[in-house]
Amino acid sequence: MFNIEYELNGITFNTINRAAGIVTGYVLQTSVGIFANVGVKYTTQVLPEKHGNISYPSYLDSRAIILEGYIIGSNEADLNIKWARLNRAVSILSEPLPLKFKPAGMPPMQVNVKLQDVPDIQNNFDLGPFVAEFKIPLIADDPFIYSQAFHEATAYYQAALGGLVVPTPVAATLKLSTSSGSLCQNRGTVNAYPKFLLYGPITNPQIIAGTGKQLTVHLDIPADNYLLIDTNERLVLLNGTANRYHVISGTFFTLEPLVTTLIKVYGITDTAAKVVVQWRDTWI
Repeated sequence: MFNIEYELNGITFNTINRAAGIVTGYVLQTSVGIFANVGVKYTTQVLPEKHGNISYPSYLDSRAIILEGYIIGSNEADLNIKWARLNRAVSILSEPLPLKFKPAGMPPMQVNVKLQDVPDIQNNFDLGPFVAEFKIPLIADDPFIYSQAFHEATAYYQAALGGLVVPTPVAATLKLSTSSGSLCQNRGTVNAYPKFLLYGPITNPQIIAGTGKQLTVHLDIPADNYLLIDTNERLVLLNGTANRYHVISGTFFTLEPLVTTLIKVYGITDTAAKVVVQWRDTWI
């Protein structure tokens, strides 16, 4: 197994065994399901379809993950403390939390998991007097694997400046007199679902992807207000709370994998206004 460090709700698991120098701690022997293929689940019960065509009754099935390994204590009291910590950490997973890990040669990743069944933790005296083994069954209703890094690019208006400024390897800001644009790169293997934060004052802005798809916002967003558009959850919220889904027309577009997408925004005519694009690299 690769030497991958996993982290879940404050508990750090290491995949190196005791022979390699791990004396105490949480040692993960297997992590079944994290990189397994995900099937397609056919249903018409859960709508709207978020990760495919809403007119086609299918979406990806959940991702089942099982973490198996050992708790190694330096003495009986230390083992009991570590045992209790692990129990507390996983017992509250009724709502999804990120299981974080970094495969060899890949960026840090995460998948959002919750507890699928009761974890099994028991002593294993064959391995030592202060060793317990654990088996933690998890489920990721959202089967996608995401980058831990949350990428962000900003489009804004500055009539006095032109040209291209590249502040980071994955984001750029294009300053134009009539429109602004951001270069967004999804380094995963499947489409990423971005969020847009439109900060006023902006009137009836248009967000257009390099693919030609566009979103039009039929709304006057005043100064000191913002509109959140979440293309994954299909949410349109003024100041993060008030529903404004009805002001949107067009397509909730995605960022294609391994492609740099130019997203242009029309309607920014005030230097106080800006549009922020946020996304995570996405794998399956």
